[in-house]
Amino acid sequence: MPSAPKWVIDTLELFAMKLPLIEVKTIAYLSSSVKRIRFIGDFSKLDFPVGCHIDFRVSETEFRRYTVSQVDRTTGVLELIVHLHGNGLGRNFMDNLKIGDRINMHKPNGLRKYYDKNCENFIIFGDETSLGLAC
Repeated sequence: MPSAPKWVIDTLELFAMKLPLIEVKTIAYLSSSVKRIRFIGDFSKLDFPVGCHIDFRVSETEFRRYTVSQVDRTTGVLELIVHLHGNGLGRNFMDNLKIGDRINMHKPNGLRKYYDKNCENFIIFGDETSLGLAC
């Protein structure tokens, strides 16, 4: 997963596109290790499709990457489906999110078109980070 020295990340964040805070709106456990998190925020100026990934800073030196499973720019809703496994920084970050928490996200990456709603069947290759796209 992406990591860098703290001073590098701090410097990059100074020059990165400033995104507004997003707020945890709803949380649902789909199983004991799969959590659906819906955020609300102003996504009107962002153009990102289902299947792209978003990085969250989970410590001073680490990021974790999650795949967008749903986004509606007009209502300001963004959904992630995350696999909670192990006892690492990403799991702890996502597992500890509560309704009403406000967090930063980084500009979406991977702006390729992964999802085409006109297709009837998909084959998805990937690890648990592909769960959002699969759903």
